[in-house]
Amino acid sequence: METIEIDQTYLRMDTQGFYKLDIPEKLNMARLMVNFRASHGRAQDVAIYDENRKITYKELKDLTDRCAKGGR
Repeated sequence: METIEIDQTYLRMDTQGFYKLDIPEKLNMARLMVNFRASHGRAQDVAIYDENRKITYKELKDLTDRCAKGGR
């Protein structure tokens, strides 16, 4: 009888052939991306273009941090 080896890639797939991802039940992807860009060399890049101004990733991070702290 022939032995069949299952590789690690196959073990990470579900029954339909999609990769299983370990994603937390609560995840704020937008917040994660702002923090990542602000701290990995893109802090001065524009995150939001508004009619009257441009908001960088650093500014957006600072604004969302302030909002989370209740405006302080």
